[in-house]
Amino acid sequence: MGPPTPQALEALLGAGARVEQLEPLAPWSVARGRVRMGDGSTASLIVKWLREHPQGLRTDIRQIATERAALEFLAELGFARAPRLIAADHAAGLLVIEDLAPRTPLDARLRAEGLAGLEAEMLDYARCLGELGAATAGRAGRYEAMRAAYGPVDPSTRERGFGSEWPQVSKRLATLGLTIADGVERELARILSLLESPGAFLTFTNGDTQVNNFLVGEGEGRLIDYEAAGFRHALSAAVLIHMPGSAFMTVRAPLCVELERAYREALAVGVPQATDDRLFGAGMAGACLAFALDRLTRFALLDSRPAGHESRIQMISTLESAATAARGHRAFPRTAGWADRAAEWLRRRWPDADLDLDSYAPYSPRV
Repeated sequence: MGPPTPQALEALLGAGARVEQLEPLAPWSVARGRVRMGDGSTASLIVKWLREHPQGLRTDIRQIATERAALEFLAELGFARAPRLIAADHAAGLLVIEDLAPRTPLDARLRAEGLAGLEAEMLDYARCLGELGAATAGRAGRYEAMRAAYGPVDPSTRERGFGSEWPQVSKRLATLGLTIADGVERELARILSLLESPGAFLTFTNGDTQVNNFLVGEGEGRLIDYEAAGFRHALSAAVLIHMPGSAFMTVRAPLCVELERAYREALAVGVPQATDDRLFGAGMAGACLAFALDRLTRFALLDSRPAGHESRIQMISTLESAATAARGHRAFPRTAGWADRAAEWLRRRWPDADLDLDSYAPYSPRV
């Protein structure tokens, strides 16, 4: 589906609305529209539509329904850190939401400026994730009813665990010499059980908590993009406090400890169990290790790439970051040790990626 015509957008908004400008925001299937409403006032709106994409991003009509239900759910709760939904057309694959400009994505600021000077914005990001969890804990039934009213649910809204490809990938790694001992397997089973049965830690997330979806620059930041939203383990939403997302090589910095504290304090307002060191530590360690193994399911792709490709270095960074986070919480020590061994194994297999990660500044961008 392509961008809507001004006439289609006017029909969706109704009440005599007139589109004065519709500016595509490349490379996304998003546009900013300036609209004169029937009462004579003007408004700046963001329009999103489905697209064709080689990686299958925002091509499923169910994602429109999910984002609509998510924004309506958060509005009902009075959660002010999400954009306001203005209109939706499922058949046309369109959403119209509040324009949050002049705020800009935090990842763009990190890329341009580096971490120094953006500590306050990073702490606000961590607090926002915790506040979202606190506001939504215990409300899964209400959201699921709202989402069910709009039809079938996209499977991407469910907890991924280690990723569906992990059993096959782990067997392949074992044939290459990277085996998994029984003690590690037992811990992995415990991690999966923890993530799939979160108990009090079952909270709502937008489904993609990378910093490109956090807008900063005017007052409190805002969390956007809810097309994969759903209820998951709260700590799964917080792993990027410790782990490099897709845009960065490493997040290693003392600030990670402060970010986790800010997130945890905000979450505990609605999830008191977050104050329990054992429960919180196991959740955070397990979520970080699961994130690393999920990313490792791309091993065959990374292994086929040319020497020096940054994705290989990023994979090593991810495994080592997960091990560091788990050791910090004294949880799943065998799996943390295996993650370190896996990183060392990859360094030997990919000599081009055997680099000193401490030489990278925190939030060094991946080119």
